[in-house]
Amino acid sequence: MTNNKQKKNPTDSELEKKDNALRSGVLNEIGKYHYGEHASGIKRFVRSEPRKIVVKDNTTIKKKETEVLPDVKLELSNLATNEEPLTKDKVVKHLNWKIWLSIVLGSLVLLLVVFLTAVYSFRIDKKIPDFVYSLPLPLAYVNGSMLSLSEFNSEVMTLQKYYDRIIAENGSSETISLNEIENVVLERMIREQIVSDFAQRNNIVVTNEQVNSELSVIITDFGTEDSLKEFIIANYNWSLDDFKNKIIVPYLQREQVTAWFVDNQSVQIAAQDNALKVKNDISNGIITFAEAARKYSDDLVSAAQEGSLSVFTWGTMIPEFEDAVRMLAVGEISDPVKTQFGWHIIRRDSLPADTTDAENYASASHILIRDFNFDKWLESEREKSKPLIFLKIDNNKN
Repeated sequence: MTNNKQKKNPTDSELEKKDNALRSGVLNEIGKYHYGEHASGIKRFVRSEPRKIVVKDNTTIKKKETEVLPDVKLELSNLATNEEPLTKDKVVKHLNWKIWLSIVLGSLVLLLVVFLTAVYSFRIDKKIPDFVYSLPLPLAYVNGSMLSLSEFNSEVMTLQKYYDRIIAENGSSETISLNEIENVVLERMIREQIVSDFAQRNNIVVTNEQVNSELSVIITDFGTEDSLKEFIIANYNWSLDDFKNKIIVPYLQREQVTAWFVDNQSVQIAAQDNALKVKNDISNGIITFAEAARKYSDDLVSAAQEGSLSVFTWGTMIPEFEDAVRMLAVGEISDPVKTQFGWHIIRRDSLPADTTDAENYASASHILIRDFNFDKWLESEREKSKPLIFLKIDNNKN
């Protein structure tokens, strides 16, 4: 008698059960991949190692190692599902949908290009409905800031109506072309944006109190607020708020930027050094007083007259200026003199021969070097800004 247990032969039903389990596992594994040479999403799938298939009863069956051709292409879309293989009709339908989508998108892009070309280049924008100008279309980019085409159009129409009314009232035959008006508005918008950007970078803020204070001064000049409103509507068709934002705020920004530079010590020193250089050049005969006045003076009115202020009554000029004139002999040129307006290089001139009561009068010329010349600074900033302008504007005045 032996203790070894006899090996029990599996019954037919057990073999069938295992065989079914094996078949089920193999079919599930194969069902994850759908063959199709023309299907989208095809990738190579190469099995180089034996595969193990886990069936429901956790029986692990080692699949016979097989050699798979490396060039077989298998679709791997949706591995976790048992979707049906892609058919030729489905692929064609899918491709047709993509083609139509591309055509529609391409048509929209083409229409957009044609529209923008019409607005910006061919200038048929005057025939485009007004609602177009409510769209956020750019006129230009200045130092990264966008100028609005709708605002530009509104400003052009306002200025055109203003000029037409003034010309009609004066009975003048003079005309101002649309191109001239557009160039004026474009340049003004660019320069105002440059000033606004500088103010923002340097924390220069125009407050509501400052705006209202300036508005009160203007109302006083007009007599009443209603009179000012009537003037604004008649000339610009603006509201009072429009007047504040378009006129008062830019004006105050200019004033505050100027004050910011004047308060800068290095700017004051530079202005004084500039005035001393001009004076030395005159003294050394490098340039005449008249030439220097035309070239360097920030007083444009007297600069056109070679610096001449003509005859004036004592007491009409600011004290610092008059004190310097009294110290000079006729023909003598002063060192730079500081006043609230900047630095003056003064020459005392002779009075006309027929002047009576000569002790009450004086004659002088000057060259004014401001601590800060806003217009020169802005012109320099304008040249450096190199704005990107989208709208085509003819620079011809006719």
